[in-house]
This record gives sequence, C-alpha cells and structure tokens, in this order.
Amino acid sequence: MGLIIAVFIFVIGLFVLTKSASKIGVNRYLLLSGWILKLFCSVLFVSIFSLEGFDGTSIQGDAYNFFYDSGILADYAQVDFWGYLKLLFGFHDNEAQLAITELAKTNIWSYGNNGDLINDNRLIIRINSVIHLFSFGNIYVHILIFSGLAYAGLILIYKAFLPFVPNKNLFFIFLAAFPSIAFWGSGLTKEALTIFALGLSFYCFNRILFTKKSAGLIFGLIIGCLLLLFNKPYVGIILLPFLSLLILGQRCNWKTVLIPLWLTGILCGIIIFSYAPEKINFVTKLSNRQQDMVNLGKGGLFFVTDTTFCAFEYKYFDHFDTLPDNKIKVLKETQGECKLFGRNPFYPFTISASENQYERYLVQKPSRTYIDVTPIDNSGIQLVKIIPESLHNTFLKPFPNKELGFYSVILFAMNLILIILVILSIYFRKKLTEKEKYLISFLVSASLLLLLVIGWTTPVIGAMVRYKVPAEILILIAVSILIKPLKKTVQ
Repeated sequence: MGLIIAVFIFVIGLFVLTKSASKIGVNRYLLLSGWILKLFCSVLFVSIFSLEGFDGTSIQGDAYNFFYDSGILADYAQVDFWGYLKLLFGFHDNEAQLAITELAKTNIWSYGNNGDLINDNRLIIRINSVIHLFSFGNIYVHILIFSGLAYAGLILIYKAFLPFVPNKNLFFIFLAAFPSIAFWGSGLTKEALTIFALGLSFYCFNRILFTKKSAGLIFGLIIGCLLLLFNKPYVGIILLPFLSLLILGQRCNWKTVLIPLWLTGILCGIIIFSYAPEKINFVTKLSNRQQDMVNLGKGGLFFVTDTTFCAFEYKYFDHFDTLPDNKIKVLKETQGECKLFGRNPFYPFTISASENQYERYLVQKPSRTYIDVTPIDNSGIQLVKIIPESLHNTFLKPFPNKELGFYSVILFAMNLILIILVILSIYFRKKLTEKEKYLISFLVSASLLLLLVIGWTTPVIGAMVRYKVPAEILILIAVSILIKPLKKTVQ
C-alpha cells in the first residue's frame, strides 16, 4: 500500500507541474525532467544509504534515525493522539517522562535534552511522524514528500530571481541538476527542508521588496524564516541579517556607494559579537561547535549523567556495555572528557566501572572522511589565521585519493565544476544594474560567510558536502545573474 501511495505522489507531482509550467515560466519538458531527476536521486539516495540491499526500508545514518524515531512518535499517536499532537507542537507538559517511557527506544529524539551538542533534529522527526500516519512505513513516501518540498523550494528560488537572470532555462538547470543539490535535496535530510525554506523566504521577501506587499507573502516569509532558524540555525542566523542589504538598497534608491559601508558594518558586528558574553559570543560558539564536530568525526561514545555530558574515544568501545532502551554501562575504568549542562568547555576526567546505567546519547564509529583542522580554541586571532585553511577545505577538499576511491573523485569534480562556473561567469559577465550589484553583493558575502563557518567548524568531508548546499545555491544564483545572455538556442 505504501508503494502505491509513493507512485501516486509522484504522478500527482507530474500532473501539477504539467499544469503549472506556464505560470512558473519554465519549459514544460525541462520542468518535468527535473521532477523525474528527483525520482532518480531519491532511488539513488535509498540505495546508497541502504543496509540490507535495495529493499526500500533499511537505510542508515541521519536518514535512518529520522525515519526510525518518527515511526516511534507515530506509534505513540495510536496510543494517545491528543498527547501526540501536544508533542508535535512542543506543548507536552510531561515530555521528559515520555523520553524514558513511550519514546525510550528513539535514537536521536533526546539530542535536544541537554541543549549542548549539534542542532536539534526534532523538526524533521516531527514532520516524518506525520507522514508515517499515511505512509504505511514505506520510505519512498517520505523521500518523495521531502523531494517535492525541495523541488518546490528550487522553483520558488527560480521565480524569486528570474527578473535578474538573462539565461532562464540555464538558471533552472543549474538549480535542478547541480549534483549535490539534486542528491541531498532528494533524501530524508535537513537539506531538503532547507532548500524549501530558502525558496519560500527568498520568493516572499523579493515579492514584498520589489513588487507588492500582502498578508500572504508576509506570512510565507515568517514561515520560511522560522524553518531556516529551527532546521538550520546557522543558515538562518547568517542569511536573515544579510537581507538587510537589499532593504537598504531599496530604501536608498540602490546607491552602490552604500554597499562597502554596509559590509563594514557587518564586519564590525561580527567583531563586536566576538567580544560578547559567552552565550552569544561568535568565537565561543564556533569553537564549541568545532569541538563537538571533532568529537563526532573521530568517533566515540557519548552519554549523559544527571548533570554531565560525557565523551569517550571509540577505541574504548569494549570498556562499555550498550544496553537496551538507550542505556550504557561502564565495564572498565576509562579516561575521557565531560562538561556540565549549560557549560561549554570539556574537561578531562576518569569514570570508574559500576553498575550504574546512563542515558546513551550516541555511539559513533570514526568517520572515513575526517580531516584534521586547526583548533579555534576560543581565539578570535586564531579564527582569522585559519581563514585560508577553512576556504581551502570547503572549496577544494577532498582531493582524489585511494582511501575514499571514486567517492573522492565525485566530490572533487563537483567542487571543480562550481569553481569553473564562477570563473566563466566572471569572464563572460554582463553589465550589472545598480540593483543587481546589491544582489550580487548579498549573494557573494552571505555564501562566503556560510562557507567560512562550515570550514571553521566541520572536520568531516561527508558532512561538509551536505552543509555546503545552501552556499552552493547562493553561488549558482550569483553565477546566473552575472553571466551575459547566451545564444537563443541555449536560452
């Protein structure tokens, strides 16, 4: 039954796109080809992340956890639907008790409990739990809905920037067919929802700024911004303030002399937040995030006590016993690190063997794509020093190597394609209007800061590839605006 629903969703997508092609402003066959590409990438996603072959149910990694945990939430809905609704919207008055009863078997639902490590995953889990109510547990129903959201986001991005792009079909091809965007926007990941949020935010913002204001557009902008902030906080925190450049341009009749002043203001703001109190300190946040990602990249065992978050290297795996119901027990005295909830620095400590059972947070094998990065160590000067290293990592790595094999070749090729497109767009650039200069300044500065943050904090190439998707979208928009009109046969 689930497979029938998946096929139905795909066919409905074809029908809607066929009827909407003229309104969207894209060639019908190009629009349908993009949706078929989504289906192909969805199947590819499931096959690559499959544990037991191509059976459509056994996937691994984050996608597995989102799918598995959401199924447990959906099971809870069968027991207490009113309680499930309260949990769905974050109003449940006894969530902590649920985490050790009905939701005890979830893998990552409790990530948000201590408020310290990684972004909260509950938004994706909640959305998937709703899909579970009619998917009959078929992974393709979930994948296609997320693919549909991402494709809608790409269409909205296309519509938002269409007035400034001379090569319209080429612009759509860039958005729909660029490998990393096509693949990660077709899976059960945060990136698919991020693409939708970007599209909704850009479309509503540009319509409000350049054409007309309406309650519907304002509501859509609010929803898009909230999705960015709750799904990918660093993307929302960077992009939303940067939109002020376009507001400034519109209010000041697009006087380009103000662009350097605005960029200087942004730089001053970053410096000020580098000396702010710990809870909002820019350097501290990046340093802590880097340390968290280093811990995950190197692998290890992570669990929580009543007051402390504990981390141990994966080589000590046999010192622990992983028990049912997300519990863990210490079998041998082991050296590791810990930090108190609400505090960021990790401190060395030794835990003794005991019969105590702790809440298991994560057991992670070392990543095959881990790379060494220079520690930030809460130093603003260090942050500046490693800017070349960060951009090198995000723009060029991984280089083809034997350890990652063909995977490294594909990733390097994607980086190379993006760099070549940037070079070609600069060489064949058109004469920009004052308004387009503002757009390019916004897109380039925001994408560079996104890439810097990713390079500063992410020592795992496999994660970096996903995290770069929003920045790649911004760069492709800039490329499409910059490049001069091609021959009509390529339009």
